[in-house]
Amino acid sequence: MSSYIGSFARMEKKYVLNRDEMRRFLCAISSKIEEDEYPRSTINSIYFDTEDNKLINKSQEKPYYKEKLRLRTYTGIVHEQTEAFAEIKKKVNGIVYKRRTAGEYGSLFKWLCGTTEAPDSEQITREIAYLLQFYGQMRPSMQIVYRRESYVAVEDHDLRITFDTDVIWRNWSLETDGNAYGFRLLPEETVLMEVKASGKTIPLWLVREIEKHDIRPSSISKYGEAFNLTRTLGQSSTNRYYGKERLKKYV
Repeated sequence: MSSYIGSFARMEKKYVLNRDEMRRFLCAISSKIEEDEYPRSTINSIYFDTEDNKLINKSQEKPYYKEKLRLRTYTGIVHEQTEAFAEIKKKVNGIVYKRRTAGEYGSLFKWLCGTTEAPDSEQITREIAYLLQFYGQMRPSMQIVYRRESYVAVEDHDLRITFDTDVIWRNWSLETDGNAYGFRLLPEETVLMEVKASGKTIPLWLVREIEKHDIRPSSISKYGEAFNLTRTLGQSSTNRYYGKERLKKYV
C-alpha cells in the first residue's frame, strides 16, 4: 500500500446482498471485470469526532454536505510504525471526495488527537489541520474493520466494484489499541457491495446485471450503523464479539 492516490472524486452506490448472491453476480460479470491491484485487503478505520459527536450526528441527517475524519490502515494488527492514512471523506450532493495523507500510525494518531504538531506542510495536511481547528478537540470515537474484495472493469479501471464482509466495530480502548476486535455489525452472510465510478452514472451493462440479479440498493453507513448500535449493545444476537484471540482473521 506504499503507493496511493492523495485525492479523488467519484460517485458511489451501495447494495446489500448475501454471499451466495455475491458469487452468482461475480460469475455473471466475470468477463467484464478483473482483480484490482490489491484484490484482498483488510480495511481498518478509526473515526474521529467531537465529544458530542457532531460529525456523525450531522451525517445521520443526510444533509447536502457532510464530512468524516478517519485514520485508516490495511491490516488487522497495528503497530506504531504501521503505514496509515489520515483521511477526510466528504460527500456533496451524492459525489464522494477523499483527501488523504500517509504516515506512521502512531504519529498520525497523536496528531489527530491534538497532542502533536502536523507531520508536514503539504496541502492535504493543511486541510485536515483546518478541520481539526474548526471542530475543536477531536477524539477517536469508533473503529470499523472489514475484509474487502476489489475488482475493476476491464475496459475502465476507474470503475471499481468492492465487496465487504465480516464487518466488526467497537468504541472502546481506541486510545491505546488500534487492533481489530469488537462486535459483528451485520449478520455473517451479509455482503455490502459498492460500485465506484469517476463519472455520475454506472455503465448500462452493470445496471442491467444488478437489476437482473435483484440486488438491493442501500444507503447504509458502517460508521452510522455502528453508532446507532452503541445504544442497544448486547440486545441483538447478531452482535457476536470477536475477541483479540481472533486478530489473525483480519491480517
